[in-house]
Amino acid sequence: MRTIKISDTQMLHLIVLIWGFTGIIGKEITASAFVLVPWRTAIAALALGAYMLWKKISLKVSPQSIVRYSAIGCVIGFHWFSFFHGIKLSNVSAALVMVSTTALFVSLTGPLIRKTKFALAELGLAVLVCIGLFLVFHGASFYITGMIWSLVSAFAAAIFSNFNALYAHRDHPVVISFWEMVVASCASWVVAIFQCNAHELLPSFSDMIWLVVLGVVATAFPFLQSIKIMRNLSPFTVAIALNLEPIYTILIASFIYGQSEWMSAMFYVGAAVILLVVATDAWFRSRISGA
Repeated sequence: MRTIKISDTQMLHLIVLIWGFTGIIGKEITASAFVLVPWRTAIAALALGAYMLWKKISLKVSPQSIVRYSAIGCVIGFHWFSFFHGIKLSNVSAALVMVSTTALFVSLTGPLIRKTKFALAELGLAVLVCIGLFLVFHGASFYITGMIWSLVSAFAAAIFSNFNALYAHRDHPVVISFWEMVVASCASWVVAIFQCNAHELLPSFSDMIWLVVLGVVATAFPFLQSIKIMRNLSPFTVAIALNLEPIYTILIASFIYGQSEWMSAMFYVGAAVILLVVATDAWFRSRISGA
């Protein structure tokens, strides 16, 4: 039985808080998702590579692991493309709340990927999350295209989260993160070259500043830490906690962007449901671990 450490739980919520700013940064960057994702992953890969050189961590992994991390890296690249594309087509609030369905997809795909027993309790909590999302998005059908892309992003996030949890113990977390970022960057650059004109691939100065913040602070650091904590926390617990991300982001976006991000009273009812699920999951996990 895995033991949930307090430090892992605290790190998880720090990661969630950091990722809460991701949607805001994505909104501030004027470049399209086709340009944003290649630069984000490339900067993150460089940051992780510099960290490995500093810590003298070897890049060496088995050929089988290279194949695994390459496949996961492609899924990560697609996840971020669909995430930022969803934001561009809707607003920060709409995109982030739809991404919260990651928990549901984790519970549904986990038993197939990690060969674990299907847990009705996890599915029940995920269903409650969906009820909260329905309440939050009641009457927001005018964002349907962006929300669909965000839903696809949630499914992709569930896939790579389950696989990262499966392989988290096989290699050093920073090595796993590095290889996945390198492949995500290479794959997204190939797509960008075919989708964009040459002049579009070079971001403006302000966009580049935001991309560096996004790549280092909001990608390399939290992504590395997320793989570390998955050695002790289940991907479902991580996904449930990530449901706080849209709440953080929506509150921040409402403060920054004003009425374009304001939600109705129904949103707060849905947010309360999501928070209740997070608290219930934390209590349930603490009872299992004997904490």
